[in-house]
Amino acid sequence: FEIVLHLVPCGILHKRLNIIGSGVAVEPRQLLTEIAMLRKAGVVVGSDKFRISLNAKLVLPQHVVLDRVREAASKRGKIGTTGRGMGPVAEDHTGRRGLIMNDLLNPAVFRAKLVKNLEHHVRVLRTYDSVTLREVMHHPFLGGGVFYDPEEIFDVEAIVEYYLRYGEELRPFIADTDAILAASYGKKRILLEGAQGNMLSVDFGTYPFVTSTDCSVQGILKGAGLLERHRIDLVF
Repeated sequence: FEIVLHLVPCGILHKRLNIIGSGVAVEPRQLLTEIAMLRKAGVVVGSDKFRISLNAKLVLPQHVVLDRVREAASKRGKIGTTGRGMGPVAEDHTGRRGLIMNDLLNPAVFRAKLVKNLEHHVRVLRTYDSVTLREVMHHPFLGGGVFYDPEEIFDVEAIVEYYLRYGEELRPFIADTDAILAASYGKKRILLEGAQGNMLSVDFGTYPFVTSTDCSVQGILKGAGLLERHRIDLVF
């Protein structure tokens, strides 16, 4: 039986607490799919074993759409993104318009921040080819068009309905993981799991052919809520 994980730490296969840190971009549907797959394989996934930072960056349909439309429109110099919205999420974070996992637990806040965020993305997306945009919106990764509105591009109510539902399913896992790690330091062994490495770091890598975040040792520590002075083990 093969288990492929993109979001859940591989340590979930062992009897240890696993955490998705605040520096991670989380697509809730993908995360719930992985949790369901693990449970089907007989792996226990409970809140005593798995936590998600309340400050983890939230991946929304507009991020995936912009990522894929922008890459499709590139005649040359394609970055070769995964098409999962990581770049646009990072842009929203630094642009001070991003959403976090905790917003899923607060419906009024989520709706207000979503509408404001969509105002920006719709303006950008209207500059792209409408045929390509419609095709991307109907991609299986975006629910086959469930979030598409031919006039407004995005169906706000559909996004609110689906994502608040995701939030309720993930509610038991969302916590202040920075505080958990701070309390564990010096008492428990902490192992950090990261993808990629220095050459793909947005700060230290082969720019511009890099990922959208700092995946160096310094970046991984910050993304987990730890400081460089903390002595920990790293695995890539």
